[in-house]
Amino acid sequence: MGEGSVSIRENHINSNKTLFASLAIALREDDRHILDFLQEYFGGSCGLDIHGTNPQVRWVVQKNKDIEVILTRMLETCILPAKKLQDIQIVLNFLSWRNSLPFRGGDYSKGWEFREKLMKSRSYGAIRG
Repeated sequence: MGEGSVSIRENHINSNKTLFASLAIALREDDRHILDFLQEYFGGSCGLDIHGTNPQVRWVVQKNKDIEVILTRMLETCILPAKKLQDIQIVLNFLSWRNSLPFRGGDYSKGWEFREKLMKSRSYGAIRG
């Protein structure tokens, strides 16, 4: 069984910390054709992860627009568990905020609030809402 997640991650460029969204799905290496199809259809990249006893393939998407399209389509067409649904909504709100900023610069303080909200929502016993 594979594992998928969306995240808001830190990026260190020179002395600046910025944030970016990431979507990733990992499957067993013998199911690579599934992730190759997703890569061909949506973009992103696939790579072999040989850590552990069973090799896995990981598909990763980091372009804001691509992630937004994928997550929006998931909301429209998939029945999702409540925790994944909340993660997706937080990341979509982050992307909407991020896309409103200039390409370089801007005030990232609001972005850190989205990241903190996402991390807190994943902690054991977190109140959902």
